[in-house]
Amino acid sequence: MKVNAKKSSYLIAKHNNGIPRKNMKLLVQYREQYSEPFAKKNYDLIEKQIQSHAFMHLMKEFKPFLARKKTAAYTLNEIALSSLTGMERGLIIENENVSLKAYIAHLEENKKQALYGNIQTNVDVDVSFSLEYLYYIQKFGVPEDGIFDPIKLAECIV
Repeated sequence: MKVNAKKSSYLIAKHNNGIPRKNMKLLVQYREQYSEPFAKKNYDLIEKQIQSHAFMHLMKEFKPFLARKKTAAYTLNEIALSSLTGMERGLIIENENVSLKAYIAHLEENKKQALYGNIQTNVDVDVSFSLEYLYYIQKFGVPEDGIFDPIKLAECIV
């Protein structure tokens, strides 16, 4: 006996080239909020997004579309998440460059004789981060370069 089951899941409803509608909407959101501003060098906007909960929320929304490997949708989502990592690294490098340029300018303006000696200091810092990062570290270890792999991080989202 054959049963006709109507598939109404948002993950199955197709739109463009077999990509689910909800996934297409998510990819458009990614393009508008991250890809286009990055191309226009609007780093402040992207940095605010990455440092806010919006970045983690976006990764959570990508998670269901990473379940079925070897599909066009999986590949597109993997590329989007990997490019987010590239953007995050690019922002870190950009911030370092700005800081180094400011430091060099400061040194050039204030040329003084250097003092040499043994200097010791203590720094107390309060750190908080999402549980997803803790799960990531428990499962995969601390990332060598300090940048969490978005595909692995999506696996740790609760």
